[in-house]
Amino acid sequence: MPFACSMKFRANAQKKRLDVWLIYRCIACDEVWNLPIHERAALGDIDAFDAIAHNDAAMALRHAFDRPRLMRHGAVEERPDVSIHKSYDAGCMREAGAIAIVLALAQPCGLRLDRLLTAGLGLSRAELGRLHEAGALHLSRATRKPLRGPATNGQVILIDLAPLDPALAAALRRAAVA
Repeated sequence: MPFACSMKFRANAQKKRLDVWLIYRCIACDEVWNLPIHERAALGDIDAFDAIAHNDAAMALRHAFDRPRLMRHGAVEERPDVSIHKSYDAGCMREAGAIAIVLALAQPCGLRLDRLLTAGLGLSRAELGRLHEAGALHLSRATRKPLRGPATNGQVILIDLAPLDPALAAALRRAAVA
């Protein structure tokens, strides 16, 4: 069963060393799981201990979405629930020569960009790769394999519809507003 962050920390002192955990609870049975934040650390080595002691929500959120830490402790679900909400300028969508997509993520999701785009546009990953190789798909992040990286907040994707097959361009226009 999935666990949800309680937004509360737990600390335990052992002589001059301190352990700090972020508490998670099972959504079905209320069982507790603790994510280690600091282990056997000296109090002076713990940054923002006051925020931890007062269960600061911003600090808890920072650690709750720390994907590398969660992965080290085997606490990441490979298929996160992601919902796609589309908004568009209704101007001339039928005649649009390009589609601009700006990602607005409420929280980091760790989902690969190609998987997010295929879900939102109704294309296969192979079709998306062909669009990129043909130069019709432009990404704001220039990396060696940009489609395989995680989707990030504020990322811009531009799809040039002019060089595409008219049927594919029409399908992409429909998918952008559906």
